[in-house]
Amino acid sequence: MFRNITVAFDESEEAGRALLAGVELAKTFDASLDVISVIEPPPIYFSFLTSAAPYLQWTDEMQSKYAMLQAKARKLAEDAGLVIKAAISSGDEVDSILAAARQNHSDLLVIGMPKHTWITSRTRHQVAEGVPCSLLGIR
Repeated sequence: MFRNITVAFDESEEAGRALLAGVELAKTFDASLDVISVIEPPPIYFSFLTSAAPYLQWTDEMQSKYAMLQAKARKLAEDAGLVIKAAISSGDEVDSILAAARQNHSDLLVIGMPKHTWITSRTRHQVAEGVPCSLLGIR
């Protein structure tokens, strides 16, 4: 049924549950599993600073944080007997998730669905509107 599964993974509890669901589905359907984590653009206040040092420090911290998330995803998949492709993208969250689903030729995208706030509702709605495959939202 599903051959290529992509999971959007960040530090939220819902994304953690989405990853667990993606791993279980990949095992069940003997599907490939891709995990995408997105580093969103830096806060706007960095453009007002006179030194690049805070921006560079923020960038390094985000890269480290998301590299650790990807390592966690790899370990979880490895423990389940799977090998995953994991990627970190920078930029708009919605565009990056949709691009990953297209590039991976996904037939299922699994995302965490946090409690409604204006921002997360908008992001999830935009993903749902643009997704090129089936979508599974995990609470």
